[in-house]
Amino acid sequence: MMAKRWMAGTGVGLALAWNSCVLAQGVGLQVADTADNRTAGETEFTLGTVLATHMASTAGRAQVSVQDNFRVFADLGWSDPDTGRGNLAAQVGGLYALDLDLVSDLGIRLAGYYVDTDTVNLMGGDLMLLSSGELLLDGLFLYGGLGVDVADRETAISLTESSDHTEINPAVTIGALYRLTAHVSAYVEASHVDEGMIGFGVKYR
Repeated sequence: MMAKRWMAGTGVGLALAWNSCVLAQGVGLQVADTADNRTAGETEFTLGTVLATHMASTAGRAQVSVQDNFRVFADLGWSDPDTGRGNLAAQVGGLYALDLDLVSDLGIRLAGYYVDTDTVNLMGGDLMLLSSGELLLDGLFLYGGLGVDVADRETAISLTESSDHTEINPAVTIGALYRLTAHVSAYVEASHVDEGMIGFGVKYR
């Protein structure tokens, strides 16, 4: 009897830990942006979906250019872990476009995210160097980023126990954005932080 209870408890703990591992993939949208300058005061809105092996997430983003080379954004989304219970998730950050005379545009992107579910409390952030450029096809932009993700996870092991630890992982992403009209663009993006994920959506600018 004791062995069965131990095995059941261990199974629940492993399941909760696995769900927490993929939560970082769906807290807010991916980059979904290029590293070029904007016009100060310009606003943009993005709606997208992120899919990982054991998670689906949908989020909206509002972004405003504070200066020509600096913009800030905020995401609010609905994350659905493998348990099937949706939870609100938020992300805020900024992107600074570097004023360098290079073949492609370069920018530094910093973001922080937070989600609190029945099984895990996750707070973290990522710092990424972003590069982008327009391809031969007019209106088609390719972008990619490389950086680091740091997350603090408090995972429920049982009704009375939890574990708390910090994870540091490399973050890599690559995506394509195509301007459908003067104001509307569509994007698709593949990323990896702990686990692979893919995202897609539309942007109004």
